[in-house]
Amino acid sequence: MTTEARLIAKCGLDCQACPAYIATQNNDLEAKKKIAAEWSSPQYSLKAEEIFCDGCGAGGRLLSFCHACDILQCASARNVANCAHCADYACDKLKKVWDGLGGGDAKTNLDAIRAGL
Repeated sequence: MTTEARLIAKCGLDCQACPAYIATQNNDLEAKKKIAAEWSSPQYSLKAEEIFCDGCGAGGRLLSFCHACDILQCASARNVANCAHCADYACDKLKKVWDGLGGGDAKTNLDAIRAGL
């Protein structure tokens, strides 16, 4: 499967490999409970009932904290499908997110899309 055929988030994550996306699409409450337990922190508590994600590239439901995502806000303001389509690729905002994610697949996905433009 090519990266263009997959649902790629603004930052480059493969939505179809994301536990929150999968649990939402399967309407799997038990998976959502597990995600909530794993992703919650003392600063941010997440409940299973709050986990809804259709992928930020799809324009559907998002996790509550995604609405505050700098990458989502920037890509939406620039009207790009994802950051690979941005004239400022790869900006410091994106690199910071990749550092937090450990880089890897998100960067690889966007690099592949950008190479195909």
